[in-house]
Amino acid sequence: MFTRLLDVTVTVKELSVFSAGEKESVGLGVTVDIDLTYLLIKDEIGDVYKQLSDKFHNAIIDRAQEAIKNEAATVPFNAYLWNRTDVEERFRLAVDKRWREKPSLHCELDQFHLGRIQIPESGEL
Repeated sequence: MFTRLLDVTVTVKELSVFSAGEKESVGLGVTVDIDLTYLLIKDEIGDVYKQLSDKFHNAIIDRAQEAIKNEAATVPFNAYLWNRTDVEERFRLAVDKRWREKPSLHCELDQFHLGRIQIPESGEL
């Protein structure tokens, strides 16, 4: 087991994602707000600075956004309306999985919350 050093709270506002298409329709663009907390691993903090210098925070956030966008493309549009809990869990698992891929970011996902989901104003649901 490792020792946690620092928890960092991050808010990502209006992240543009694209939903999966359904039946004969194409997916739609939506924007989502995300709040998450990550923990740096105390025993690996030296490795963080060797590998990423002071850019570690940006690398962590970039990977989180990448994971969310990739997962969003597999989520049907209606899930954003009717299965919010499922969408949030899928995004959480995607971020956690992406952060565990090499090269290591020396952190772990603590809290994850899907905030506001903005649906496009035009078009039919």
